[in-house]
Amino acid sequence: MEDYFDLPVQYNNEELLFRVRLITYTYGYKFYICVDKQELIFENDDEGDIRVVAPCHIPGFSINRSLVETIIKVLESHRPE
Repeated sequence: MEDYFDLPVQYNNEELLFRVRLITYTYGYKFYICVDKQELIFENDDEGDIRVVAPCHIPGFSINRSLVETIIKVLESHRPE
């Protein structure tokens, strides 16, 4: 199943809005989010923490690690308990 939603993220005193594509599977889900024009996959690792995967390598592309960590915190804050 596929769904879309907007994810507001507070970063460097600015509110950023990311369009998220949520893909659900039988036993899990993945968030696809474009960060700096690169689609990144946010998914659960074996311990249940969120990790980030880049689906392909783009030469010269560097990820804003701080922004990605902030996005992870926002996603984690919306998890059901």
